[in-house]
Amino acid sequence: MDRVQALDILAESDVISRVLLRPASGLQRLIITGAHWHGEEPGPLKRKLFTGGVRWPILRELRVGEGLLPHDANLVQVLAMCPNLEHLKCHIPEEGAVLKSSITNYVPRLRFVSFRGKTFQLAKVLPHLRAVREVEIKAALQRIPLFSALSSLLPKLIARDEIDPVVAALIGFPEVRLRLERSSRTCHVACRQDVLWLLVQDQFFGSITSLILVTNLPQKPLPAAPVLRTLTLLHTRDKRDTHSTFFDWQNYKSAWQTPALQTVCFGWLPETRRNDRHVVSISRQWLVSLLQDVFTFSADRRLPSLIIQNVELVDGEVKGEVVLKDLVEKVDVVQDLDWDPWAAIVPSSP
Repeated sequence: MDRVQALDILAESDVISRVLLRPASGLQRLIITGAHWHGEEPGPLKRKLFTGGVRWPILRELRVGEGLLPHDANLVQVLAMCPNLEHLKCHIPEEGAVLKSSITNYVPRLRFVSFRGKTFQLAKVLPHLRAVREVEIKAALQRIPLFSALSSLLPKLIARDEIDPVVAALIGFPEVRLRLERSSRTCHVACRQDVLWLLVQDQFFGSITSLILVTNLPQKPLPAAPVLRTLTLLHTRDKRDTHSTFFDWQNYKSAWQTPALQTVCFGWLPETRRNDRHVVSISRQWLVSLLQDVFTFSADRRLPSLIIQNVELVDGEVKGEVVLKDLVEKVDVVQDLDWDPWAAIVPSSP
């Protein structure tokens, strides 16, 4: 083990414990996955592993699968085993001690955290993750009702400091992705009510420059977005076989203040498109109505760029009335099933 630099182990927890109790001073990457026999959850690792002085002094990446950390394992003890940790992904133990201070006090080089656990566990640990560059959380779906409130999580997830505002976001059900100026935040299995909560937060919209929406709209008007430049509206089907997002705007009766808006994209999610033979169509006249009434574009203030991505643009303009070319400088109709809307607005990390 002393010569091993990277270890990806899939086995019964007893076997994993015996292997990891051996000295491994050169270990830099460790992925632990418990074997599921006959559908049963793997048992926890031996407590001696966390209390017996095991150290991985140069470990950079640690991933621990579900059910492997003992339910009363102390998260601080886990961190003490690998003081140079940079990447951590695990399920928070059910009864383990909660962090008392910033997690970077224990592992100062930590830059990525992915935690899964009960809602109340995540809510307690999130305030101690503010100094971490990349954070993603996932509420254990089997432990919470689908529509239970996670609003205690989202405020803590986006809380950081005033000089690191949210600049790009994908707001959808069941996922929320947030790109801040110097960090990123992701919430998996976000509930619909909490997604709608986020859509009415004035301070959240104050710094957004790029936004992807793939969810129903709230009942109240959206807050002003003074610096929003790129807006992507994604079309999808829900389980009731109804379309959402696009045609929600038909019932939106307020003008949305987006004075800096330069690009609007209407797109259909690629995975939805691959599994559905139906082609979504948007009429030109409907777009004219939306651009005029909601986004207040006119002949004096035209939209620089309109993109129709994996969606059919059909005729519908009435002679003598305002037409699309009166409101938009450039229209692109694109078919690309490999299109990733998030990658289009958020460059990949170097």
